[in-house]
Amino acid sequence: MHRHKSLGLLSGMIMIPRVATKLSSRAVESLAGSSAGEVVAAKASHLAMYAFGVIMPGEIMSANLAFMWYYYSDTRLHFAS
Repeated sequence: MHRHKSLGLLSGMIMIPRVATKLSSRAVESLAGSSAGEVVAAKASHLAMYAFGVIMPGEIMSANLAFMWYYYSDTRLHFAS
């Protein structure tokens, strides 16, 4: 289970410079001949990728914490075998 926390921290650390670069640089202009729908779809998909890239590391680490709490907790339901 230590892999979850390690991978969460690693992917979070990778996203920090990527998001900083994205926020500090100018956006590239759309290709000539692109329709308005394609431009909107491209912007929405990029926003979704960045959102998942920022949210998922925390989710990975919280899943690790939830598992550890469940595994080591005495509040689990114990069924008689």
